[in-house]
Amino acid sequence: MGMGEVRLESAYDNLRNSMLVKTNSEVMDPWGMRGFGRRYYGGYYKQLTMQVSVNLERRSQKANQLKYLKGVVPMTVLVSQKPVVVAEKILAIKKPVSKTIGDLEFKVEEVKKVNNNQVSVKFTVNNKKNNDYTWQNSIYNRLELHDDKGNKFQIWGTSWHSSTGNNVTMTLTFGQPGVPKPGEPSKFIFVHWETKQHDVEFEFRDVPLP
Repeated sequence: MGMGEVRLESAYDNLRNSMLVKTNSEVMDPWGMRGFGRRYYGGYYKQLTMQVSVNLERRSQKANQLKYLKGVVPMTVLVSQKPVVVAEKILAIKKPVSKTIGDLEFKVEEVKKVNNNQVSVKFTVNNKKNNDYTWQNSIYNRLELHDDKGNKFQIWGTSWHSSTGNNVTMTLTFGQPGVPKPGEPSKFIFVHWETKQHDVEFEFRDVPLP
């Protein structure tokens, strides 16, 4: 789901010169306290592969190999997915309906049928945990609409109305192309993800230098 900043433990060439870049890794936070910076990449989408790069310093032009490189990549890993009903019998909703799932608070504001048996759902999501835009990247991929027969609608359109670091208001339009006798729109569902942090160790040996 995400990748942190690589922590290098050792790097040297075939002449035993260290290739670690000499930098001050301490950063000053707004309160004057010192700590170590840590950034995460990937946008929190489900991905099978990710890429990362590190900077090394070549101290001798006579060296022709990266003899040894060792480090750790902190990863955010998806460990479980659980569908949770945000609202039921959504066409009967006459006033906003709220539901809290983990750190996210949903408020379904308006549901209506539109052209070609499509259904639009306007809602707001508030993230109570942090002020980080990355959680919004996957939000619409985790929302589903099911009819009363258990059939899943497809997302036909997405309209973003407003967003801040911890709040977004949007409308999703759903349809059921190819379903001969679709049921009535029933359950608006959010797929709740449980994640955990996991450090992946790596080593490389005898890599030719350009």
